[in-house]
Amino acid sequence: MLKFVDDEKLGVYRVGEPSECLRTSVQSAREIQRARFSCLQAVDIACDADMRMGEIRQFRNLPEDGQNLICAAACIAMKVIEAVYL
Repeated sequence: MLKFVDDEKLGVYRVGEPSECLRTSVQSAREIQRARFSCLQAVDIACDADMRMGEIRQFRNLPEDGQNLICAAACIAMKVIEAVYL
């Protein structure tokens, strides 16, 4: 079941995460990704965004409910695209 954000919450201004905290999080994620891909022969994969289908299949570790969530999101995205462009 999808949860929608209340209209009242959309207008609430929230202060974001400080830049230094965000920078630390990004650097940590990049280190994890570098370690993950260090075993590969491919030199053109430095982060998750560079992965192709073969690497996705190799490194995925989503439980079944996570896979179901991704499939449901993809189906909704396709319906939105169809509604907008067709």
